[in-house]
Amino acid sequence: DSTNLVLNSRLMECNQEIGRLQLQLAGKTGEAQALKELNAKQYKEINQLKDDKESITSQSLSQQQLMDLALQKKAEEVAEKELVIQTLQQAINEQDQKMKDLLAKIKAALERYNQENLSLEIKEGKVYVGLSDQLLFKSGSIKLEKNALSVLESIAGVLKNHPELDIIVEGHTDNVPIKSQNIKDNLELSVLRATSVVRLLTEEYDLNRSQVTAAGKGEFEPKASNETKEGKAQNRRTEIIIEPQLNEVLKMIQENVSTQGN
Repeated sequence: DSTNLVLNSRLMECNQEIGRLQLQLAGKTGEAQALKELNAKQYKEINQLKDDKESITSQSLSQQQLMDLALQKKAEEVAEKELVIQTLQQAINEQDQKMKDLLAKIKAALERYNQENLSLEIKEGKVYVGLSDQLLFKSGSIKLEKNALSVLESIAGVLKNHPELDIIVEGHTDNVPIKSQNIKDNLELSVLRATSVVRLLTEEYDLNRSQVTAAGKGEFEPKASNETKEGKAQNRRTEIIIEPQLNEVLKMIQENVSTQGN
């Protein structure tokens, strides 16, 4: 009974830890459902093994033998779930390290530029490269400035060596309404600016078009308060967001499972 209680307690802890790690990894990729399906497949295989063992259990086993077998099966289940935890944690660590290495390469490529117009960070497992509006565009314009071309070329020089990554270019503005006959509002301005950056990255600097997406957020995701001049300047920006493709993350997990199983 004491052994059974210990195993039940450990099993509960394993289930909680698996849930936590699944959510953590899903948060980094934005695809929790795929991970759930992968784990469901693993658990289905584990349950099938349990059923196979039960079907061959002889009815003549004594009470003690039945108890020993139940405890053994529970210990095996705990060990299997601990392996799942270890695999998920290893996948998270490997993914985090890849993003850190990528961030270091981009920082090195942008060292010669004015750092006041740049921001580089990792959030939720994704690399964010922020480019000030002053660096890329004139006020109200969607045409890239000449000085912006070399900056974007430096970034593309790093990213074109990583076809396994998804890249989202997001345009952002402050809350001051745009005065233009050709552009309806800040949301449209942000989309058009992001599109200008995507076209340059793909048509001029050879990034794969299938891995780059343009998006506009307008004034709706401010980085700072729009109540001050400094805050508005921070909000007028273009962000290049880089994250692993989901199939690469799943492949990493499967490879880790295979390695642990061997």
